Amino acid sequence: MDALEQQILDGILEKAEIEEDQLQNFTVDTLLFKSDGGENNLELDSLDALELIALLYETWEIEVMPEDLAQMRTIRQIADFVRAQGKAE
Repeated sequence: MDALEQQILDGILEKAEIEEDQLQNFTVDTLLFKSDGGENNLELDSLDALELIALLYETWEIEVMPEDLAQMRTIRQIADFVRAQGKAE
């Protein structure tokens, strides 16, 4: 996990209610939202998605459109989105 991915994960963990055991097998490619299905996801919901949008705006001044959010299902995808916006340090 690189520094940007860690920063995103830390921001999500700060805002979401995630149990310690949910992070045992976590990777940057773990699905974040329970709506994505799969056994191993962080079970984030629509309120957490709003928190993610706020995190991206507050941290990098990125405005996220609904169609963009639909493509951000993992930490890696979120980091790639931030980099594509030219906001990664």
